[in-house]
Amino acid sequence: MRTYKNIIKIVLSVCFALCLASCTNKSPADEEIYGVWKNKEVGSFTFRKDHTFSGTNLKSGIFLFQPQNPNKLFNGMGTWKLQKEDGYWEIELYFNSYSIGDDKILYHLLIGGENGILENKRPWYLYVWKDEEGGERIIFKK
Repeated sequence: MRTYKNIIKIVLSVCFALCLASCTNKSPADEEIYGVWKNKEVGSFTFRKDHTFSGTNLKSGIFLFQPQNPNKLFNGMGTWKLQKEDGYWEIELYFNSYSIGDDKILYHLLIGGENGILENKRPWYLYVWKDEEGGERIIFKK
């Protein structure tokens, strides 16, 4: 009887450890970010190894604060940084210049995974919230 209880404890401990391991947030690497990420409705980003990026045909209503015309498209460029913020992986974008304004813009693209219970495993996708956080996502894929 005592051996049976020990076996149950061991099995439960192993199951618990496996559950915890599967829920951990895997770390994306810079090399996985390099390249072109597209969303056919709101534009695309090209991330380079030297940590510069360019954005093409970006929809101002998504990326700019209170634009006069939210459907106007713009192009921009700047630098990017992969970072973990509040437990979530993201790409911090610093727009040095863009085609419809003079201000500098700091923006964040969140990183999600297509696999795993918590969407935390490769392959990665980039996203922004369409309206409120937790609502519809605008997803960029390679």
